[in-house]
Amino acid sequence: MDNSSDRFLTIWRSIVIRNVIQKHLELFKLNRNRVLVFSRERFLESENRDYFSNLFININSEDGEEIIPGDLPYGCRILVFGERFKQELKPDTIPPFVQNLTLGFHFNQSLTNKIIPESVKILKLGYKFNKVIGVSDIPLSLEVIMFSEEFNQPIAVGVLNNCVKLHTIKFGESFNQVIKAGVLPPNLTSLTFGKHFNQPLAIGVLPLNLGVLKFGDEFDQPLKSSIIPPFVHTLSLGNSFDQVLKEGYLPQGLKVLIFGCVFNHPIKSGVIPEGCQSLTFGFGFNQTIKPGVLPSNIQTLTFGWSYNQPIKKGLVPTSCQELTFGSEFNQPIKKDQIPEKVHTINFPKSYSHGINDIFPKSVKKLTFGKEVFIID
Repeated sequence: MDNSSDRFLTIWRSIVIRNVIQKHLELFKLNRNRVLVFSRERFLESENRDYFSNLFININSEDGEEIIPGDLPYGCRILVFGERFKQELKPDTIPPFVQNLTLGFHFNQSLTNKIIPESVKILKLGYKFNKVIGVSDIPLSLEVIMFSEEFNQPIAVGVLNNCVKLHTIKFGESFNQVIKAGVLPPNLTSLTFGKHFNQPLAIGVLPLNLGVLKFGDEFDQPLKSSIIPPFVHTLSLGNSFDQVLKEGYLPQGLKVLIFGCVFNHPIKSGVIPEGCQSLTFGFGFNQTIKPGVLPSNIQTLTFGWSYNQPIKKGLVPTSCQELTFGSEFNQPIKKDQIPEKVHTINFPKSYSHGINDIFPKSVKKLTFGKEVFIID
């Protein structure tokens, strides 16, 4: 046992000191729930202020009140600034042990002078924030960053890529800037673009370790081979995406693929990686799919609103367990067209064809719109 352990035991054996420690721990426990702060004066008068660990600050500087360095307790771990908060933050205003920081709706101040402490792991920027972020503005400890809805500034190399623990980035709806290779952090695993992002992506822009990639409503750029990293397992293409996809364009590690509303191109053999387990077509897709084209590992297959093509034997993969048809689907289904592993089939309410003795024994649940039928 090292000296520090011996020292702790010596202190702990002192009944007086032990009682003091237990009292402080109890006060921290009693004050761990979120504390709402609408007045600086009242907050500073709070008897147990030093034990607050979860704060919601909604003070408006236009009312003559401002939070200054030393006001907030060192024990604070979660700090949320509300929609009224819009003041410029000075260095050391945010306590050095805050881990989860939310800057409120109207906050639109520069992040310079290291106002965000190195302890912050989760950073949420409020709706109005739209300032250029400098190289030293973001703490290297950051793990998650959620940009504001109005943020639309270029991001330089060195701002995010030095944050080696940063694994999740979510952009707001306004962001539509070109992203160059080296901008995104190397260990990023989840990347979400907002509504307006529609910039071309070059090979090497997206980090190798990326696993989840989601595009917004307006994205409609070509996705050629090697643009999407090989370890992406979940891909959501935005509602405007309507590009032709060829074999090799999508990563072989893909497990979940979601098409948006507009996509309506023929799907050829090999386009969707063999390992894909969940496939969702969007509102506008209405193409004939030949038997054997869809991957043999598909477990969940969903067709969108417009799909109304004949279901031929072999179209639905033998691995499929759940099958969903959209509102326009009204094609007759014959025996042996539904594989033996399917247990759930979702039809539209308007489906009008007979279903007697056409499904395998594996089917245990049928829905027609909101009506649900359980098969014993």
